[in-house]
Amino acid sequence: MTVTESDGAYTFTMPASSVTVTAVLEPTGPAGLGGDVDCDGLVTMADVTLLAMYLNGEDPEITAQGLLNADANGDGGADIRDIAAIYAVIAEG
Repeated sequence: MTVTESDGAYTFTMPASSVTVTAVLEPTGPAGLGGDVDCDGLVTMADVTLLAMYLNGEDPEITAQGLLNADANGDGGADIRDIAAIYAVIAEG
């Protein structure tokens, strides 16, 4: 069997078989740090910038865990209210 990975999707190919399985692995829950959009272990203005770019329709590189972390207020999604929540975390220091 060979396994290849591309952008978080894993493809498993069995030799001498016509079966190929592709799986995309996604986090199952918020295991990261709330507000840590770039997953660097810190909550900083860089996280605000990434989330603002994402919400503005730009395509910054944010991982699936980063999007989970972006839900800083815990309401189930990433939106403008999370930017305010991230600012609050930064202000608390």
